[in-house]
Amino acid sequence: MSIRNRIVLVFCGITILLSVLLSRLSFVALRDLYVEQLSSEVKRLVGLSGSQLDIKYLDYADLRIRGNTAETYFRRQLERQREALGSYSLFIFDAEQRILVSTDSAQVLGEVDPLLVLNRKEISDATKSETTAGFLFKGPNGTWYMWGFARLGADHWLGVRESSDRLAIMDNLSSVFWLIVLLGIVITIAGGILIARSIAQPIDRLIVFSQNLVHNLKAPVPKKVSGELALLSGALDRMRIGLVDKQKEKEKILAEIAHEIRNPLASVEVLSGLIREDLIRSGQKADYADTILKEISVLKSLITAYLEYGRPAPPVAMWNSLKQTIQGIREVLMAESNKKAIRISDDVNGTTVWFDPQHLKQVLYNIVRNGIDAVAEGGEVTIHADDSDHEICIRINDNGPGLNSIQAQKLFEPFFTTKPGGFGLGLAVSKRLCIENGATISAIPDNKGGRFVVTIPKKVT
Repeated sequence: MSIRNRIVLVFCGITILLSVLLSRLSFVALRDLYVEQLSSEVKRLVGLSGSQLDIKYLDYADLRIRGNTAETYFRRQLERQREALGSYSLFIFDAEQRILVSTDSAQVLGEVDPLLVLNRKEISDATKSETTAGFLFKGPNGTWYMWGFARLGADHWLGVRESSDRLAIMDNLSSVFWLIVLLGIVITIAGGILIARSIAQPIDRLIVFSQNLVHNLKAPVPKKVSGELALLSGALDRMRIGLVDKQKEKEKILAEIAHEIRNPLASVEVLSGLIREDLIRSGQKADYADTILKEISVLKSLITAYLEYGRPAPPVAMWNSLKQTIQGIREVLMAESNKKAIRISDDVNGTTVWFDPQHLKQVLYNIVRNGIDAVAEGGEVTIHADDSDHEICIRINDNGPGLNSIQAQKLFEPFFTTKPGGFGLGLAVSKRLCIENGATISAIPDNKGGRFVVTIPKKVT
């Protein structure tokens, strides 16, 4: 998992968890506070109602008999208290939880109310001086209610059933809390993505920069990097400068060694040529002298390759006709291509590129010559140019054996070669010349033939 995704997941996970917990705890705390207030209100109402009732007739009246004078008296008193206190309903019940008198027509007189049975503990805890409140319950109509209880006598209790419309509002408020949580989650995710991007993008630039250093020590230092990452960027830049200095030192040593070898080698070549001429004049065989001259020629080519790789001429860029450059390469390689009946074709039209002309010719020459060496007799090497808004891609393909992924990756390293007797410097030189001119070169793995791409940025005018 990338750093960006981990930052988003951790940041959003913690924030979402805290948002859910805080929202839920806030809602529960607010709901409990309201329930506590409602409980106090119910206790107050049932206490006031009980204090206003004249209960001296309870011990003498049998309220279980419907329509008697006691029932009528207590119903009127309860109705008067309900209207005065604004309660939902008032009722009197006995120790068996049977409803004896009630202002609510829905309650069946003489029958046991099941909900009263559930509140048995609260009922038993009620005294003449201490009132109690039952638990919240939702009625058949979906309304929340709470009961309050006060003891009227040894076997009689007063009950108050108070509605809680505000609790329904609290239920709706729960949905609002969840909407707030959802909105917080969306904002958190968006904020996490922005924060992750602000952290990950500079890291991505530094990663690309470090990867580019493998192929191009002149790669520009990434911009818009600040804070601790700027220190890392500076360290990478100093490392790049150190690598450049060491590379230049190695190239200088390599060039000096090649130069020191080439001078005495030229003398050996001259002397070998004189020996060959003397042998021919005296009628003797000059085979050994020819072998010496041939090997000297190989050494000279190798030293020239060393010098081209270690100390290439500084580029002098100008506009080049790709068509004319390819035609010049075709003429130079005519003998080799004709020997194997190899066709060198192009489809570049009037494409021009901004490049050092000698460097461009050397780059394409090395690739085309490798293609001629790779293909069988009657093969073909094709050159095509893709012109886009910002760059020109020169594609050189052949129908040889192709390259695997390991060969394509290591092909531009010095001294790596797939040809018997090859130096392994031709494509390394091509890569170096491309870097000098701000271009790139790459090989594409393909078992159907060699695939090379030279990408040249367009000159900004």
